[in-house]
Amino acid sequence: MKISLIIFIFILASLIGCQKESSSSISSEKESLDTQIKSDDNDLTIIPFWPASKKEHRILKQGIVDSQYTTIPGSKLLRLRTELVEATFDIQDVIEQFDKSFKEHPNLKCDKVLAERLRKESDTRSQFLYSEFSGEDNERVRFCIADLLEQGKFIITLRSNNNIVAEIIACEWSNYRGPLDGIGGRVFNIKDGRTFFWTVDWIS
Repeated sequence: MKISLIIFIFILASLIGCQKESSSSISSEKESLDTQIKSDDNDLTIIPFWPASKKEHRILKQGIVDSQYTTIPGSKLLRLRTELVEATFDIQDVIEQFDKSFKEHPNLKCDKVLAERLRKESDTRSQFLYSEFSGEDNERVRFCIADLLEQGKFIITLRSNNNIVAEIIACEWSNYRGPLDGIGGRVFNIKDGRTFFWTVDWIS
């Protein structure tokens, strides 16, 4: 009888220990997930560096672009975050750029749809994030951002110290190796030469 009681106590203790271990594991996993979610919430988007290596690409032309803004004139904003900078654009400039693009290229109906969407949603929203656009919309917003960067319609700050970047270097690049074998686009750097944004505008 004593032996049976001892075995019963041992089994009961083991079960309690397993439950505590399982509970601890679940709690640990939940904390890890919560941390990951918070981290994701704090990061708008990371734009990878442009794909052409220094040995392959050629800079066709480059120029200095000064920011037109010290503050964004409108209260509706589009925000872009890269590894290096945070860039802010007036949503009205974005809408006007899409309207202009559609007028010049009527086949780009997605630009018209995006302009109408932003115009409608900006009635109730004050901020849009580049990271919330996906698929073809993401690509079109990417090109729109490049256009606005070329026009100086931006406010850019360094993520490392929040210093304002008053001017950027806008370049056209190409990796052309022969007929029907090339790629090119635009790349944007801060003054020390570090890249924060790029586009691929053509592939042959």
